[in-house]
Amino acid sequence: MTSTSIYVEQFKRVERSYQRLVEINNGKIHVRESDFLFDDYLNFFMNCYHLKDWIKNDPTMKSGDEKLVEEFISNSKCLSICGDIANGAKHFTLTSSRSCSNIKRGNAQFKLILDEIPQISAKYTYIVDGIPMDAFDLATQCLQDWNIFIRRL
Repeated sequence: MTSTSIYVEQFKRVERSYQRLVEINNGKIHVRESDFLFDDYLNFFMNCYHLKDWIKNDPTMKSGDEKLVEEFISNSKCLSICGDIANGAKHFTLTSSRSCSNIKRGNAQFKLILDEIPQISAKYTYIVDGIPMDAFDLATQCLQDWNIFIRRL
């Protein structure tokens, strides 16, 4: 990663989005409706998946890097699922799948902590091929995979 790489801006946005998920997972001051919490998850997955476009269109990238990033996503189960979530959220209906999975939103679980300052934590689940998957764990793995890829650039 060079200091002049434009994709770094998007990667930092992904990291900031992830920090909001950490707060949601651990508990944060409860000041908004719970729909805002799920919006933060969707924003993370959209920003995370579309980092690939920033990398592919970065003028500092070498020829062939476009193919490498697509292959990396295809070989990463979590980034493929991330792509399906992002595209499903963006287009309402997923017409083709990167992960060859049947993905749907599962249940949400909320924990309200009543103290001097009320806090809320939320757990979201996606059902991937009939198997529940914790959205925070998925987001964590996606960020870890991007870190691996970016270190190789």
